[in-house]
This record gives sequence, structure tokens and C-alpha cells, in this order.
Amino acid sequence: MGAVKIKMYAEILSPLPMTSREDGERVLSLWESCLPNCLPDKVGNWEPIDQVFALDRKDDMLNLWRWPFFAVKKKPKMHAGFFMRKGKMLQHASWILDFAYGDVNSNEIAQFLRQAATLFEADLGCLTLLTNTEIEVGRANGTVRPLNKKGTRFSFSISSQMIQKCIPDVHWITIFGTPYLKMFGKEKLLSAPAHKAEALNDDTIIVQLTPSLEDMRGDPSGFAEARARLKAFLGETAFFDAERAGECKRPEFIWK
Repeated sequence: MGAVKIKMYAEILSPLPMTSREDGERVLSLWESCLPNCLPDKVGNWEPIDQVFALDRKDDMLNLWRWPFFAVKKKPKMHAGFFMRKGKMLQHASWILDFAYGDVNSNEIAQFLRQAATLFEADLGCLTLLTNTEIEVGRANGTVRPLNKKGTRFSFSISSQMIQKCIPDVHWITIFGTPYLKMFGKEKLLSAPAHKAEALNDDTIIVQLTPSLEDMRGDPSGFAEARARLKAFLGETAFFDAERAGECKRPEFIWK
């Protein structure tokens, strides 16, 4: 593997379809209020992403609110994709954002993720850093894919199809929504062996494994131990394991 450019990824998966113009307006409003310095330069529905983004032309922006909706920014470097429920398929809407590591404050992204998870009733969410170690872990469980032959660029995402089989992994921050509160138990999640576990509302719990996102880069072995403790506490059968025979423990998802 060559010299990898480290990226920070945030994602939420919502049981809401998120297909309406009103949904698009809620997304843009949250973006403006929580991440004003990361509003896009350009948006669009395919490459190249070339429609100039302007909040004072919100109607024009919302005319583009359809699957998939992409957004990019040069400084701080950001790429975002919103994938609404498509057709009649029972699948989660997914909002994925990636940033060049060091360009943005991880605590600001974490706060944004908390707001997005509650507003869009996320079933699952995460904040992670794509280090060399995490790339290897993610390639094994399917959440990380190479973008070039040199092995210097990778993407991260958790799909609806994945979590309908099992949870691929836990991350620096993992957000558990209603299906997982029912499966694991609210009190069990709140007593998780992690740096922090707290309820965002009655239906959503956030678990932060270590004090700092930098721990993923500066202490990968310590982070791996914290991850293993949490998975053992919640029950290994809920998580991806290439060597496991049989099905994973998984929740029932309620589509809205």
C-alpha cells in the first residue's frame, strides 16, 4: 500500500425515505446551522459535480434533490453524497461526508452527526478515521473499497444491505437507533465499556470509544482493544466475522 491520504468519514443511515423536497430543505438547513464552514461549493447528481451552490437560490438547489445528490468543497476539502430510498426498495437513506483529516474539527463533525442522527431518526451512524489499520479492517468487512490501483485512495460507507445482515463494526463514534436499543437494550448500551455512552433522545444512543479521534492514528492497538471490548460486551454475534458460520444477530427494521 502506498502513502494513503487519511480521511475522516461521517455517515448516518435513516429509515426515512428522504425523497421529498421538504427533506432536502431540512438537510440544507441542518448543514447551514451545524457546518456553515463546510457548505458546498458545487452540487449535482452526477460527475462532474458542476452546479454552483448558493443558499440564496435555494429553490434551484432543491430542484437537484434526487438520487443521488452530491456536494463538494475545495477548502476545507469535503465530498458528500446523499442517497435517498430508491423506488419501492426497503432500504435506508444514507448521508455520507468525508473530509481531509486535519482540515476540520472532529468535535464539530461529531456535534453535526448528533444533530443529524436525531433529526433524521438514524438507525445507525458513525464517525471514523480511515487510517492504514482501518483500511485493512474495512476491506475485510466490506465498508472500505479502493479507488485507485496504487492503493492510495479509498472510500468508506456502510450500506443498508450490510446492516440488514449484521453490523460491520463499531467506530470511534457509533450511533445506535431504535432497532438496536430494542436488540441490545437501552441500559446495556448506556453502560457500554467506552469513553462515553449517552442518550441523545429516547430512541438514540451515542457511544464514543476513546477520548479523541486522534487515538485511531496515534494508538491503533489501544483503539483496537477498546473496539474489541465493546463488541464482546454487546455480543460478537451482532457483528461481522468472516470466520463465523451461520447468521448474525440482527434487529427488525421499521421502514417509515
